[in-house]
Amino acid sequence: SPAQMRSVLLRRHLSGRGLTEAVTFSFLKSEDASRFGGGSELLHLANPISADLNCMRPSLLPNLLQAASRNLNRGIKNIGLFEVGPVFLSPDETGQRTSCALLRQGDAQIADWQQQSREVDIFDIKQDLLSCLSLLGMSTDNLHITREAPDYLHPGRSALFKLGKVSLGMFGELHPQILTDYDIRAPVVVSEFWLDDVPQPRSNGPAKPLLGLSALQPVTRDFAFIVEADLPSVELISSVRRAARDTVTDVRIFDVYQGHGIANGKKSVALAVTLQPQKKSFTEENLTEISGKITSMVAKNCGGVLRGA
Repeated sequence: SPAQMRSVLLRRHLSGRGLTEAVTFSFLKSEDASRFGGGSELLHLANPISADLNCMRPSLLPNLLQAASRNLNRGIKNIGLFEVGPVFLSPDETGQRTSCALLRQGDAQIADWQQQSREVDIFDIKQDLLSCLSLLGMSTDNLHITREAPDYLHPGRSALFKLGKVSLGMFGELHPQILTDYDIRAPVVVSEFWLDDVPQPRSNGPAKPLLGLSALQPVTRDFAFIVEADLPSVELISSVRRAARDTVTDVRIFDVYQGHGIANGKKSVALAVTLQPQKKSFTEENLTEISGKITSMVAKNCGGVLRGA
């Protein structure tokens, strides 16, 4: 069935992205479970095969970290691991879920005579996660990012993807204390999402909308908005998209500025907005109308005003 094929597709996809599949025990030390939101007495084993494997895992990440630590201690560098398997959140029938976890450490780009090395970062693991969600038939344009990531991730370098009120998966750099606990001395980026929460594509239609290309020339317009310094950029982008859903095909931030000429507590965010005509080319009046809708929506939802207005 499509639901059963998901894990097969994910394994093939992640292997193609250069990650190695790991298959680990479904149980672990209770102290490790506690670090990752588990460790409940109800999930302790009555007769464990080892004192260090006495609790059901609440996440795939602790065992992947153990594997990464063993490899690093043996001189292995540039580690990329993933696992797809069950996790256990409670002892009832709804407590078992299917998870997919990813881990990267080391260089994303290895140095040679043409280029310098580059260490993996949060954006590499974010792209891994987005590619997985897209593979499963999701439109990633509908996702939004919040800072509600778990405590075992770095507080300033982590985030959570949500679809409406449903948490789909988290990504980011592991907390330094967690790395110390696992005897790892280098940054590690991870991601984990729950297959049960990723909505299935509609059975009465294609997983993705039909491709509708226009022969007309797209138009790019730049906007610079003054907003609160702590406003998440995703809210600004979302407001621009909602202002003209059928016309806006891309929104890209190309500059963020704070300093001379910008009030304290504010920032200037510059956006390049791509507008695609459908049936006939835009007139100047059309572009003025669309620009007005965008500035009004940003003012309403984000309290933003055009810089210099």
